[in-house]
Amino acid sequence: MKRIGLLGCGAIGRVHARNLAPHAELVFCSRRRARAEEFRQQFGGVGVCQRYEDLLAMEEVAGVVIATPPDVHTAQVVQALEAGKAVMVEKPMCASRAEVDEIGAALSARPEAVLMVAENYYYKPSLALMKEVIEWDGIGAVQRMVVKKLTQQSAEGWKSAYGALLEGGIHFIALMADLADTALAAAAPRGGADGVGESTTGVPVDTAEAEHEGAGAPAQRVSAEGRGTAEESPLKFDPGGGDAASHSGGAIPELRAPSEIAAEFPTLKRGGGREERHAKVQLRWNGLAGSLHYAWDRRSLLKGVFQHSVIEGDRGRILFESNGIYVHIKGEGRRGLTFPGVRDLMGYGEMTRDFIKCLEEKGRKPYSDFERAKRDLSVVFQAYEELPY
Repeated sequence: MKRIGLLGCGAIGRVHARNLAPHAELVFCSRRRARAEEFRQQFGGVGVCQRYEDLLAMEEVAGVVIATPPDVHTAQVVQALEAGKAVMVEKPMCASRAEVDEIGAALSARPEAVLMVAENYYYKPSLALMKEVIEWDGIGAVQRMVVKKLTQQSAEGWKSAYGALLEGGIHFIALMADLADTALAAAAPRGGADGVGESTTGVPVDTAEAEHEGAGAPAQRVSAEGRGTAEESPLKFDPGGGDAASHSGGAIPELRAPSEIAAEFPTLKRGGGREERHAKVQLRWNGLAGSLHYAWDRRSLLKGVFQHSVIEGDRGRILFESNGIYVHIKGEGRRGLTFPGVRDLMGYGEMTRDFIKCLEEKGRKPYSDFERAKRDLSVVFQAYEELPY
């Protein structure tokens, strides 16, 4: 077994420890030694420490999992890379464009390094199933995605300093982006993904999005680069060997950024003095449109469970419970309701296995890598240019 250090013994650290314990020898690091010792006893670790520098100095530690607040991610990631450790850092990877650049520079200086972002939505079995359906043309050419997750969630402690879109909504940005990558790759051999798509009802996508989201003035539409409408901008990346796409069962498609991004924040008042808790984001990859409605300030009796999202193709559709509990497919060759992954509903197990394989297999790169995190964060940062302050 490889030895892995876990930095941060809080709630998300506990999730990582539970998933890592069967696969690795764990060393727990926390400023509060008693908390690290508690984790060691609960998860069967082989050591504890209080200083991150001491953890990085341990030669037998092959990798570190960083489960700390976002404001310290950049420094901790760079330190670990400089120490020659493989890294899995919690999402969001960081909180500004400058920090993305800093991490990117550190990674570029070490081409052999492993940097994984703990975006578990990339590994959810529901996403794998939906990608599979799209890949074999089960609903035809995908034309739009409408994703919704509305709940009431308190933002206490360090979370109070970050918006809901950055801290939670980025999960769904990642999910939609991965579906768009798959849909555009599937459409390319058919000559699709050009022009403005239409929904299965025959209503233009932009109109259908507006009707789904309700009345109100449309948000300003800007390009992913912030300079008006742009052509679709593919982001190239090299998976670097191994089988990083094994969780989806297919080849890794070209990584693409949206060509247009628009956002509005309905409950954030100008000069209100607090972070956003409610976002509506419109995305477009040329002919493929996407809409995300995400909130932490909406009452939900079931705490955001049993809300539905949809992927519409020109010959069918996929309706899914937004958390991935079930997927209903209505298309050619496959119909009906599926519960795709009860044992690993949120994808943490498969994500952990990907990281472990990156430690075991020389040259392997993770699926949830720096380039994906950079693309997802760029969407959030562009959306935040619409904030009223």
